[in-house]
Amino acid sequence: MTPSGKARAACLLAALMLVLVSCTNGKQVAAYYAQRFPQGQLDTGYLNQISSSTARARYYLAGNTARSFSPGHGTQIEYTDTNGNAFLWYPGNSRIVVGKWRTQNRQGNVEVCFLYPQDTLNPVTQEVGGNWECMAAKAAFAFDYERVRGNPFGLKAGSVPVPIARQQNVSFLELRRDFGIVTPILERLPTPRSF
Repeated sequence: MTPSGKARAACLLAALMLVLVSCTNGKQVAAYYAQRFPQGQLDTGYLNQISSSTARARYYLAGNTARSFSPGHGTQIEYTDTNGNAFLWYPGNSRIVVGKWRTQNRQGNVEVCFLYPQDTLNPVTQEVGGNWECMAAKAAFAFDYERVRGNPFGLKAGSVPVPIARQQNVSFLELRRDFGIVTPILERLPTPRSF
């Protein structure tokens, strides 16, 4: 991608996140998301349920692996353990990015926060790690395509099972089938999105 293309993608993602963060209910998030990404539907009832309290947001994340996709980042797979540790399989990386996660309530809004090491760089926002980055739980969960119980890809071990290209949108099934990744049986969990 050219520098100007990267800048446009970063601006698009930043605008999307700003709009999603400013939305106060699941219907607003769903309406905006349906406009930008018509191929998927958002279950606003479930989205509202899992982001209605810090306890519910924690329950949604703790001990599970989620796969999200956005045009700027591509496919991200992250295991979030029950102790507040995060293990991110990021496109193009050769190692798992180990960080922290938490939920919080800020002025009546439930947020999900992540902290990654200082020597990391978010290629979309150009921000370096070392500081907690928080966003509305509704906005964060709206990007989840799939979620499974546990750590079936072994992300806690620190090794990337296979490299994922930046723009590639790859499912858990494709990782197992096309890339030959052997995992235990995946116990699928609900996400707010359906396809």
